[in-house]
Amino acid sequence: MDKKKLKSIIVATVALLLVATCCCGLYFLFEKDYIRLTLPFWKRQVSTSDTCSFSLDVESLELLDINGESVEVNVNQSLMLINDDYSIPGNFSAQISEYDDTDVIMNDAIQEGYAQLSQAVTNNCNDNLFVSSIYRTREHQQELYDELGPEIASVPGRSEHETGLALDVYVMYYAGMGFIDSEAGQFVNSNCGDYGFIIRYPRWGKEITGYAYEPWHIRFVGFPHSQVIMDNNYTLEEYIESFSIGVYYDVGSYLVARMPLDDVEIPNEYLSDLSSIVVSPDNTGYCFVTILISQ
Repeated sequence: MDKKKLKSIIVATVALLLVATCCCGLYFLFEKDYIRLTLPFWKRQVSTSDTCSFSLDVESLELLDINGESVEVNVNQSLMLINDDYSIPGNFSAQISEYDDTDVIMNDAIQEGYAQLSQAVTNNCNDNLFVSSIYRTREHQQELYDELGPEIASVPGRSEHETGLALDVYVMYYAGMGFIDSEAGQFVNSNCGDYGFIIRYPRWGKEITGYAYEPWHIRFVGFPHSQVIMDNNYTLEEYIESFSIGVYYDVGSYLVARMPLDDVEIPNEYLSDLSSIVVSPDNTGYCFVTILISQ
């Protein structure tokens, strides 16, 4: 075989290998978004044989007397599940207020996280994050539903915007599906979990959530829930249902449990190390208890 033919064969072989490598790389990059780790791989059960209990029968708590110890308790709405099966109760009252002295209304639980996420977009993408839609009253949602129809607007009582926990975000020139084409959109979709948010309707979740991919619709759930959900490509529905009722799990610096509303248990062995307790009803008849352990 002459040198020219050998050289041609080598060049062709290398080219094919490069193409194959690139295709495989693209394939795995594409598939990465759909890798689902087995639930609940991340959880280590914590013994609750010695516990104290209380009933979540008030709108809010500030201090809870646990065996003579005053412990800070924050009751918020961050883990409410809203979908076709679990609509917003008729007597629901969103915990809302103005954001940063503006006329933008947000749920109280969301405000610090959104400020941090917005600043991170500016710092990392040299862009400004804007909100096109946030809190809506039931009446406003009804107007949108009547005007736009069920293909675009959610049925009143089934829109997360009625809780003030959801945001439709954009940057200049990139809104809606175009948001993901921007550097800021990609940053938000990859990193919002670090700020307490999730992409509520991810690409892989339509059969579960009932909604197609919405890269602009972010939903606050708080820590450590947002990081677990985003890092492992869960939907909020899957995450909530992965918890056995009444069982605490070790999630990094947190203890997390899904408890009956009338029988919330706190492990006594961690009382001396408690930093804070967040209790959030999940709208399914239970509540999440999230305990931050002092380091």
